[in-house]
Amino acid sequence: MEARQLAAEAAVFDQTNLLPRKKLLIVFSALALSHFICFVDQTGIGVALPTIGRDLNAEDTISWAGTSALIANTIFQVLYGRMSDLFGMFFSSVG
Repeated sequence: MEARQLAAEAAVFDQTNLLPRKKLLIVFSALALSHFICFVDQTGIGVALPTIGRDLNAEDTISWAGTSALIANTIFQVLYGRMSDLFGMFFSSVG
């Protein structure tokens, strides 16, 4: 039992399986880009809603649209995560 525990602890602290610098920059760049796209999406919704409400003469009742967009994003994020588990990463991101 103790030998297995020592092997597990050694595996946790083993830092030889790191990504090379070039691949690490690619990964962080992709993460930053996806985070920026989400930020722009949510900011665009918040900025555009008053104008859309004025054009539709629904200024008082348009406030639910931002919340519904956030709920829809949350639901689809869980759905795509499950599809990724079932069908693989390539199919869920491309298909």
